Amino acid sequence: SSPRRLRAPPRAPTPAPREAMSATAPIIHAWLSVRKRGAVSDRYTALYRDHLALYTEYSGFTSGEEPRSVILFSDVTRCELRPDVAEVALIVDVEGRSVEFDIILGEKWSRWADKIDAAARPQRSGRTRDERRQERLDTVETHE
Repeated sequence: SSPRRLRAPPRAPTPAPREAMSATAPIIHAWLSVRKRGAVSDRYTALYRDHLALYTEYSGFTSGEEPRSVILFSDVTRCELRPDVAEVALIVDVEGRSVEFDIILGEKWSRWADKIDAAARPQRSGRTRDERRQERLDTVETHE
């Protein structure tokens, strides 16, 4: 008789990266332009209660791929609403240095600006850089 072929046991589905980062659905998502160090890129952007996820393609967002960039609101040291140019500037502490991300909202200003500010505000209020860094380390330890 011929040898029996064994089927591999079914794999448990792994959570999509964005689900692993935030247990909730995004608050809002759409194509936005993002300026970092003078270069402007279109990114499919998803706002969660604790972070902003930036994808190169919409399909990356829908399929659960890792985002191109993630801005954790716990790393945001300043959030500036700039209604005159319809932008939100997020100044982020990246390994001890400040990096500015300008989220160019344009006509989406009314839907996005207050939501970004509201999500970022409680994360950054009253904490020092060292406290934010320790919180980030504590979060990494709990997810491993």
